[in-house]
Amino acid sequence: MTSPEQSLNIKDMLYIVLRSWRRIIVFAMMGALLLGGFALYRNLRTATDSPTEPEPASEITLTKEESEAIRKSVMANDLTVIRHNKRIEALNGRVGALIDRIDNSVYLTIDERAQPVSSFEITVTPEEPSEMAEDTLEQRRYFLGLDYLKYAKSQDFYTYLAAASEGEIAACWLHELVESKLISDNTLHVELTAPDRSTVMALSQAAQDFFLREIREKLSIDYLYQAEVSNLQSKTEDNPAIRLERENLQKELDDTIKSIREEQAEVELIVNEALDQERLAKQAEQPVESPLEPAEPAKQNVAMFVLIGLFLGVMAAVFWVIYQTMSSEVIYDPAEFAEQLGFLYIGSIAAPGEIPAKSFGSGIDRWLERLFWGQRKGQTSAQIGAPYVASVIHGLLARDATLCASDDPTAMTSLTVAVLEDDEKFAGRVLVDAINEETGKTVDGTRYQLAGVSVQLDTEEGVKAFQTSAAAVLLLYPHETKIPQAMRALKMAEGMGKQVLGVVSAERV
Repeated sequence: MTSPEQSLNIKDMLYIVLRSWRRIIVFAMMGALLLGGFALYRNLRTATDSPTEPEPASEITLTKEESEAIRKSVMANDLTVIRHNKRIEALNGRVGALIDRIDNSVYLTIDERAQPVSSFEITVTPEEPSEMAEDTLEQRRYFLGLDYLKYAKSQDFYTYLAAASEGEIAACWLHELVESKLISDNTLHVELTAPDRSTVMALSQAAQDFFLREIREKLSIDYLYQAEVSNLQSKTEDNPAIRLERENLQKELDDTIKSIREEQAEVELIVNEALDQERLAKQAEQPVESPLEPAEPAKQNVAMFVLIGLFLGVMAAVFWVIYQTMSSEVIYDPAEFAEQLGFLYIGSIAAPGEIPAKSFGSGIDRWLERLFWGQRKGQTSAQIGAPYVASVIHGLLARDATLCASDDPTAMTSLTVAVLEDDEKFAGRVLVDAINEETGKTVDGTRYQLAGVSVQLDTEEGVKAFQTSAAAVLLLYPHETKIPQAMRALKMAEGMGKQVLGVVSAERV
């Protein structure tokens, strides 16, 4: 027994769609709100982005020659610009010096964690002055120490050391590598450093030669003296000041470049103000033209979008209802279902539903049901409903009653009719009561007792009751009973060897 395919006519489809009017209204409102809100958002954004004032029809621009002439005039005559330019020139000189020192300084290339250092002391002893001399020994010693200190910081000394380094170190960077000072007794203390030990030792030897021999030709004194080197030391030490010096120089360079940019920005601001003033003056000389009215930005038609949203929402709801209807295996026409399976369509009975709530929505539902199924319910009344169906069942079971008759004329034959339904409802009880009213009737001189019982085959009690019945009728509810449930009941009846007399439709009233 194959499951039949139910056809859905236009009337049923239209009823199902209109019965879902609540969902249609909800979808329509959602569509209207979404598209209406979108249109309002577009209008608000257009109003926000549109300029509040119309732009001028044309803007006066200066030629390249005019702009260059104004710039030169400002640079040459504006006192503020002249002051800024002098400041920029000084800062550029400082930047050049900083870059030169960072790139070429010998002192900054020394490893601060292992700095080679060499030091020594020069002690000078002048001869005793005569009794006729105007100065004393202490004065000679003091002034001679000052002369040595002066030459220790002179360019002649640095040039001599540069020559001794054979060109490895320029004279301009030697002042960072040599430190000279006078200590007690006018003794000159000299300390030298370099990137490596060999260079330090070469510079130290050259410095000793300078203070012992070379300097004698440069001093202007009229007395003899002796010079002696003492306390000669050589060591390697940790000097974090070198790293700090590098960092400070880099920071000073960055700050100086930043200051130059700020000064240049001030100059450009003054020049731009002069250019703007010239443009305004030139524009004032132009003939005044009446400005055109700015075009209103195009606005979205909110009402049109709302109507489109309503339409799209209705269509979405209708398609959703149709999809659910086509995908649900529901019996719409019990007569067609019976005909497809080869069963007798006995008739229909009235199936009063639950008392509807007195509300506007339930009133619309009842009106739609009367509009579409009023004629079918009239036909049900013409067929006398449950009594008519019970009479047909009585006629169908008359032959079985005769076969089961006994010889005793007073005896009564009992036959049970099972009313198969998916759930015990009021329509099933009405049909059972109508069948029970046929008890005690005589057919061909035989009295029999016809009993009806409502059977649900998904319960144990229903299956047991069905086993004791003589025959069965299938009670279907249009738009409610599922095809798989009806087919299951028919297959169980066939498996148990029970005769299915036909199909009965329970119409809602």
